[in-house]
Amino acid sequence: QTWSIPVLAVLPLLFPGKRLLRIGCIILIGVQWFFVIALAARGTAISLLIAMIFIAMWVPAHRSFWLKFQLGGLLVGIVIYSGIILLNSALIPKAQSGEFYAYSVGRPMAHTSGRSEFWRLSINDAVKHPLLGSGPTRFACDSELVLPAHPHNFPLRILGEWGMIAFAIFLLLAFTMGLAFLKNLKHESEKSQAGPPLRTIVGISLIAGMIHSCLSGLFIMPASQVAMIIVAGWALSLSEKAPPQPMIRTFTN
Repeated sequence: QTWSIPVLAVLPLLFPGKRLLRIGCIILIGVQWFFVIALAARGTAISLLIAMIFIAMWVPAHRSFWLKFQLGGLLVGIVIYSGIILLNSALIPKAQSGEFYAYSVGRPMAHTSGRSEFWRLSINDAVKHPLLGSGPTRFACDSELVLPAHPHNFPLRILGEWGMIAFAIFLLLAFTMGLAFLKNLKHESEKSQAGPPLRTIVGISLIAGMIHSCLSGLFIMPASQVAMIIVAGWALSLSEKAPPQPMIRTFTN
């Protein structure tokens, strides 16, 4: 949902002038938001909300287009979830229905899925091995720890497994690339205010993905890596700068 919810607002741009498609787009986004709420996907919700608020303030020229679809979809998602709660309360005795409010897919709603413990272990590794870290895939290779392959936090994985030197390089790259991306996004939106807000919408998806990687290690999952390549490639394809052409030398007699 982190990658897909923002870019679903592009559908009306691909098929303009179709009222039913606009309605369908809001319903589709609403279903996605329903899953976020029902599954207590707090990392997704936090990442999306922060990214959308930031873009709404950073690029106000295109705000009115995508925001109405996202707000409409969020409202639809809340309505679907509320309807299920009401139906659940009406059909199931109160003694049993109370668990519906406290749990999501078998877990407490206020859960971290063990992530807070993973983060603590990764920080401990960084304290014990500050310069070069504890080594790649430390969680997966340590037979004494019954843990997943990573600490579910991309920056903390770099810090714990690769150490402070690699972490500093990572922060420097992230800052310079992020600043360049945001400057380009703002420049392009100001230059083409009347055009379709494709860059803005794709920018929301990319920023939300970056935030989610810091919260839950999103980029470590193969499906998320593929989604990142697609969304990032789309963002690059929207650039008006033509790729450099190879120099062709001609020889004459």
